[in-house]
Amino acid sequence: MDTSPARHPLRGPLIALAATVLIACFTLYLVFQQRLELAEETARDTWYPAPWAAAAAVPAGAGFELWTDGRSWRAGARLGEWLVYGGERGLLASRDGGAGWQSVSVLDGLPVGRVTAMAELGGRLYLGLGGGLARWDGRTVERFNLPILSADWVTAFAPGQAGRLWCATRRGQLLELEAGRFRAVALPGLRDDGVAAVAMSRRGPVLGTFRHGLYRLDDGRLVRPGGALPPLQSVAGLEALPDASLLAATDAGLAVLSPAGDFVEMLFPGRPVSFAGHRAGQVVCACIEDQVYAAAWSDWSAGRRRFTPIGAPGLVRNAVAGSAAIDLLTDRGIFRWTPGAADCRPVEVPAGELASPSVMALAAGGGSVWLGYFDGGIETRDGAGRRREGVETPALNTINHLAWDGARLWAGTAQGLWTVGAAGTQPAGAAESPLRSAYINEVIPAGGATWVCHGQGLSVLSGGSEALFYALHGLPSNKVYCAVQREGRLYVGTLGGLAVMVGERVAAVHQADNSPLRVNWITALQACAQGVVVGTYGGGIQLLVPDGTWREFRGAGRQLNVNPNALCAAGPWILAGTLEEGLWRLDPARLQAERLDLPLPSRSVQAVLADGGTLYVATDNGVLRVPLTAEFLKPEHAS
Repeated sequence: MDTSPARHPLRGPLIALAATVLIACFTLYLVFQQRLELAEETARDTWYPAPWAAAAAVPAGAGFELWTDGRSWRAGARLGEWLVYGGERGLLASRDGGAGWQSVSVLDGLPVGRVTAMAELGGRLYLGLGGGLARWDGRTVERFNLPILSADWVTAFAPGQAGRLWCATRRGQLLELEAGRFRAVALPGLRDDGVAAVAMSRRGPVLGTFRHGLYRLDDGRLVRPGGALPPLQSVAGLEALPDASLLAATDAGLAVLSPAGDFVEMLFPGRPVSFAGHRAGQVVCACIEDQVYAAAWSDWSAGRRRFTPIGAPGLVRNAVAGSAAIDLLTDRGIFRWTPGAADCRPVEVPAGELASPSVMALAAGGGSVWLGYFDGGIETRDGAGRRREGVETPALNTINHLAWDGARLWAGTAQGLWTVGAAGTQPAGAAESPLRSAYINEVIPAGGATWVCHGQGLSVLSGGSEALFYALHGLPSNKVYCAVQREGRLYVGTLGGLAVMVGERVAAVHQADNSPLRVNWITALQACAQGVVVGTYGGGIQLLVPDGTWREFRGAGRQLNVNPNALCAAGPWILAGTLEEGLWRLDPARLQAERLDLPLPSRSVQAVLADGGTLYVATDNGVLRVPLTAEFLKPEHAS
């Protein structure tokens, strides 16, 4: 008796069909790969006209003022007889490092104030910025008007062949520039990382990344350098030496690469290096948290690695060679070293107007304007912008918010809530209160009560008593960022959504899953005649009207990140400061929005204050002071 299973009559055809389908899919995959490679190859070889455009300076007498920190420097280069330094305040140039300084800032046409890289090409100085690309010929500024770079940081330049220039960015872009054209270079395989440094080897560009070490672009593909390269992650800089070998400043030491881009040796192993390069016949290596070392090129080229310590001036980011000395550009200033000297000496440059570049909070009261720094305490200025005094204690270090109640200043910090007044600087709240140590986001003095938004909930101080509201009381999250009062209601913005309180009761909660609110992370609120403007992190700006419905602003990006403290009423407008997207003007009556074309020192706006006839815009790189009568705020210029 035959017990073998019966063969299905369609088995053979089904197997043949499956095989045919697999072969067809594999063929389509190969065709797709070939077309993708062809598209990438075509893109690499496509050059486009470079959209350079002259940048207009702010007219003299317009009343614009720029306050910056003049101590931090990042880039340097020579332009003819000029030594040019770039940093948080823009450009500073002198004739061979002598007296007679010329400055170039956002008021002179720079797209933003932070200069991050610099290189000379064809009689112009190409400027990498913390938000764009520009060039300067010693007289006028030209902007590279292309969205591909407007919100990106240029991190490094490297000279290429035939008068070309390579340009790397923090978001992992690589451009090749000529005087009148450019092309974007594909970087297949770059794993969610940015390019911190670039230099040319004989086999193609060598790239240093922020998190994944060194690569070489070899025939359109990223490969690791040859040789026994030790493990490393972060690369701070790459430079070619006169013999075409390369130096890489890394978190694992000073890596030396061959002219072909392969690893040769590691110097200063285990010691992070912030800068390395050849200047004025010297090989300079700056070790973080250690010293700066120099070795004569005659010794280096003969194979002798004889480094001599020359001082510890700070975090060295770059260096530029003068006629007989080397200027080290650091986070503490510019320091000059003459070969053969035992140490460096500071270079006297025009002082900046701020104690620290990053201003987190602004307030007006008592005849003063108050500035709160991310790192540097609090200072006061008069109505003309002149500095009066500073308030610096260990407790008042990281300032998140400032508010004036008519008699004293409230300071919300990363280490709790403080008051500044005639009695001095004092902590707020009872000894056991969370206000003594919580991360304070915003303070709202209102009548006889003071509302405090912090990481453990919402506190109210009134008549010597203190109450705390949090998730168990109906708030959508314990992490409260902001609040605003309007018509007897308190609107509370949290990490988990927007709550509406009537008295001490949560009457409504708006979240992304039960309302048109796009994201739950509420960072800023501002009351207006039409309702409450709601700023979010990652969801843009919306308007909540009193009947509980939501409205959209035309023209505003739906993924904008609105910073805390950065919503402000100015006449009929609401001004909104964002992360890396500048300052926006909102018209709640018309539901329209537009980004203002202001000479901001940075596109990351951290606080906005309208005080009388003056607007203060605080960024992570300085403060812009603007008359409120300026053209961009006049009603006839509404969007």
